Amino acid sequence: FNACKANTKFIEYTVAGMPCIASDTIVYRDSLAEGRGLLARTPEDWFDAMESIINNPIGAHSMLEKAQSALHSNWSADALRDQLIRICNLPAALRALDQPSG
Repeated sequence: FNACKANTKFIEYTVAGMPCIASDTIVYRDSLAEGRGLLARTPEDWFDAMESIINNPIGAHSMLEKAQSALHSNWSADALRDQLIRICNLPAALRALDQPSG
């Protein structure tokens, strides 16, 4: 079950302007890597992560900025569309469907 999860929590928290703490699972390891969030396994990990965010607002803000930058680069509508085209081997002409006619 956990191996099939999406990184929805990371995306929703980041869009809402909140640093993300997530369970230490494969999908969140990638999403929260490089200082974009905190991972937790045990109740103590969760407490420590929350305490870290509360007690270090500058670090929390930096974490959020990294997450928002990655979100824009890797999980924007354009990035996801391009990923779908590559994965499904769809023609690149589908990109034109999103462009306004002029």
